[in-house]
Amino acid sequence: MSRRDETEPPDLLGGVRDPRVIPKLGAVPETKEEIRRRKVTRISTAIAIVVAIAIAIYVGMALSHSAAIREAAHAAGDDGRTASFDAAIALIADEADPDHRALHARLLAMRVLEANTADTDEVTAILDALPQGERSMNAVVASTFLALHADDLERAQAEAALITVGGEYAAEAAHARALVAVALGNPEAATAEAQLALDKRPGAPRHAALLALIQSRMGDHQAAFATLDGATDHATSPRIRATRARLLLEAGEDPERAAEESEAVLGALAGQALPPETAWAQLIRGWVAAHRGDSQGALTDARAAAEQRPPADEMFPVALAETYLGAGALDAAAETLDSVQPRTAHIRGRKAQIQAELALSRGNTEAAQAALAEALPGTRSDVIRARLLESGDDAAEARALYAQAAEVPAFFVEASARLAALELAEGEAQGAWDRMAPVVERTPSHPLVVPIAVRAKVALDDNAGAMAIVTRALEDHPEDPDILAARAEVEIDNGDDQAALISLRAAIERREDAPRLQLLRAQAARRVGEVAEARTAFDAVLAREPAHPEALLAAAELAIEDADPDRAKLALDAIQEAHLRSDAIEYAWAGYLVGSAAGQRGFRRVRVAMGRLPRNAALQNALGELFVQAEEYRAAANAFSAARNFEDGNPQAILGRTTSQIRLGVLGLALDNLSAAREAGASLGTTFEARILANEGRVHLMERRYSAAEESGQAAVAADPRSGEGHLLLADLASHRNQDSLPELRLAANGRIPQPEAMARVYLAEQEADDACTNARGYLRAAPQGRFATRIRDLARRCPR
Repeated sequence: MSRRDETEPPDLLGGVRDPRVIPKLGAVPETKEEIRRRKVTRISTAIAIVVAIAIAIYVGMALSHSAAIREAAHAAGDDGRTASFDAAIALIADEADPDHRALHARLLAMRVLEANTADTDEVTAILDALPQGERSMNAVVASTFLALHADDLERAQAEAALITVGGEYAAEAAHARALVAVALGNPEAATAEAQLALDKRPGAPRHAALLALIQSRMGDHQAAFATLDGATDHATSPRIRATRARLLLEAGEDPERAAEESEAVLGALAGQALPPETAWAQLIRGWVAAHRGDSQGALTDARAAAEQRPPADEMFPVALAETYLGAGALDAAAETLDSVQPRTAHIRGRKAQIQAELALSRGNTEAAQAALAEALPGTRSDVIRARLLESGDDAAEARALYAQAAEVPAFFVEASARLAALELAEGEAQGAWDRMAPVVERTPSHPLVVPIAVRAKVALDDNAGAMAIVTRALEDHPEDPDILAARAEVEIDNGDDQAALISLRAAIERREDAPRLQLLRAQAARRVGEVAEARTAFDAVLAREPAHPEALLAAAELAIEDADPDRAKLALDAIQEAHLRSDAIEYAWAGYLVGSAAGQRGFRRVRVAMGRLPRNAALQNALGELFVQAEEYRAAANAFSAARNFEDGNPQAILGRTTSQIRLGVLGLALDNLSAAREAGASLGTTFEARILANEGRVHLMERRYSAAEESGQAAVAADPRSGEGHLLLADLASHRNQDSLPELRLAANGRIPQPEAMARVYLAEQEADDACTNARGYLRAAPQGRFATRIRDLARRCPR
């Protein structure tokens, strides 16, 4: 059948054809080898694609990691925070290629310099392991930072010379070069490099702080503050806040603002602050405390700051010394200042300023003058110059300088107080108080302010007001030595020297090295009769200030009162070497000449003094005593008569004239005159009474009333065991009774006021004694025309001259 009926069911075999028919081929069948090769190709392609993807991922990750390192390094260089250093170092610590190792070394070196960490050995090890040959910029900068930290300026300069400012880390290269320029004292170069660093990383707090410090050092404070204000996060950056505090003080701006900046670093920002920033903040807070008069707070902060002294920072110890000085710790200030070996003119000038202030605080005006010649110009130096002018009696110029300084906020308190002190010295008590009133209101417990305000009140006869000021100040500073001393001054004015002495003892317990306190103590002790304490206090003053004029004079006066002519002479010689002159010094010299039995040898000096101080009863009395020692009794009587004319009722003049008349044999009114001398000199003490008793006894002796003479003589030596006149009277009584007079003569020759006559008689009695020649010379010096002079002069030829 040729055709299949359309109703025929389908072929169930699904395509079985006639076996005789050869079907057409659609494609040539693959061999097994071809199939294998095709599979290999597909697998290789897939592997290549995977590898390419992996390489792309690796390169991307590497580039991302490098970018992260770079950004972290920039962050550390920008803000200088410990956290930023640590983050950058953690990212790079495991990197092995030389560039990353050099960057690692530089980051560690930055942290060493900025935070004073102990990574120096690790930095050195990394640098030593780098390939030899040309070093990368990071390696050179790292070496520069290490050299700066080690204070090896020569090496730092050599390393900095190799730094080329360019590339990714150009800002850090410029920063390193700026630091070296600062250390070398080249502010122009330092400014250019620091500005370049900030240009490369605009707003970076670390670079901004460095540039601002340099600008301030060059005197451009306005630009410095503008630089800080332009820094990123300037309100929250410890670096910026600490630097602003420093600049406020350097510029003489309001110390209270400096305190606010420091408190921010020590308070809210303490967790971010580096040790050097903390140290500076503490130091500035201490400086402000000293400015406010809080000496104890200033010392506490200064000592804490000194414990973390920043490396490679010459300014820090200078500021530390200044804070110690402001707190009254003179020894600590001097010791700290001695540690500063300035390399730059700026530091030399600042050190000289503090040296000048320290010398002034110790009363050494010559040293202050010498230091001021090297000091930086500015308000601080103007105040020092004013203090020197004031001590040299040039008050007008000192006033002008103080008035100018008072316009500067940082110097308002000190300059105003010193102006008021000048007004007080010129008798302008009301003007002084008017000036001090606003200062007291601002700083009611300042140790410089309180004493001057107190003196102004005392000068206005307002002791109650003065004590109120002291009491208020002691509430804040109950142990402050200057305020305790101010209380003592009020107590002295109230006539309560004993209470004053107690206050001064308490003050000196807290500040043994304060000459003024020791001087006040010595004066109070002297007035209440505590002679040993007075002597100790005067010695303490002179141990620190050998040329202190008041202490030298008081030491001489005390020695004269103690009948210690050798000690008096030492003090007077020191006064003469210091070229000091005053009426009191002339009186002291006259007292020494009388007390050392100078006799005729002392005439000239006293007469010269009388030429400058005519009609002076004290000098006339001294001259009269010297005439008595020279056995020129008529001249002595005339001198004492002149003293009585100058000062009617002068007890020494009455006694001296009576003594001269007794020696001349004029006894008529002698006892009545001695009674008048006793009444006039009732307050002069037992030594004066002993002299009156000895003269009464001599009248009795000359009138041959021997029992009465002995009674008076014994009473004289009882009143003053060293009464030369009393012992000479007893020697004369012993001679009259044919008894051994030599013991009494020796006591008279070495009495409170040695008796030349007794020296002569001791020599004539014992020419072979060890002190024979001393006695002979003593008599001939005092009385070269005396009644024993010719005889002793002949006998004493053997004595060495």
